[in-house]
Amino acid sequence: MKLEFERIQSHNKSKIKEISNIINSCGIDMYERHGLNHWSKEYTINMIEKEFDSREVFLARDLCSNKYIHTFQLEHFIENNMKGVVLHKFATSPLYSGLGIGDSSLKYIEEYCEIKNIKILKLEVYEKSINAIKFYEKRGFKQISTRNTTNFSVIIMQKLLFN
Repeated sequence: MKLEFERIQSHNKSKIKEISNIINSCGIDMYERHGLNHWSKEYTINMIEKEFDSREVFLARDLCSNKYIHTFQLEHFIENNMKGVVLHKFATSPLYSGLGIGDSSLKYIEEYCEIKNIKILKLEVYEKSINAIKFYEKRGFKQISTRNTTNFSVIIMQKLLFN
């Protein structure tokens, strides 16, 4: 599958709606197939619009079907004099799950990081998302800590890039 990645601007309402649709359908799918309810709250357009203040927001479009099928957000930080990003809202439309979209997106993110001289890639994953944890570990992420949220715990994972 050939993907095109696009950084979305805050004024693009139709693409923000696509992001909301992908994340919400992914959340429903995770609950129905795996009993995971950490994305059970609707991710509204207003919530996404607020993300633009602190994050870069991306969509991936399948060039064959011309449909948006994946989204993610990157939040920049500096730690120990090294640039890093935290990966947020990494979600694939359930109709395209299991087709390598996550792999392609991580490859794109790592290439983006190399261009921007970003050395640290972090993310948080719901502690009960065993498949997601295995997915990230298989791609070189290490568990570095945990954090409690209001309703559940997350595992903080990290991958050092381009050492």
